[in-house]
Amino acid sequence: MLVEAYSPLATGGILENEDITQMADKYGVSVAQLAINFVLQNGVLPLPKATHQAHIENNTKLDFEISPEDMQALNAMSGTDMG
Repeated sequence: MLVEAYSPLATGGILENEDITQMADKYGVSVAQLAINFVLQNGVLPLPKATHQAHIENNTKLDFEISPEDMQALNAMSGTDMG
C-alpha cells in the first residue's frame, strides 16, 4: 500500500514559513521542491497541484537529499507551524 500526500504544500501554508524558507535556501531549492522531496523521503507519494508550466517543471527537479537532521526538524513541525 502506498500512502499519498494530498497537499504536500499544506495548501500553500508553508510558502510563508520562515524556517522552511531558510531550509529551502540552504539547499538552493524552492519551498515547494523541499516539501515534495520531504514527502518522498518519508516514503509517501506527493500529489502537488501546479497550474503554471514553470511550477510543474520545477516540481520535478528533486536532485538533492534533505539531511537526516533537517528531516527530523521537518517531521517535528506540527500543522500549526505551517502558517
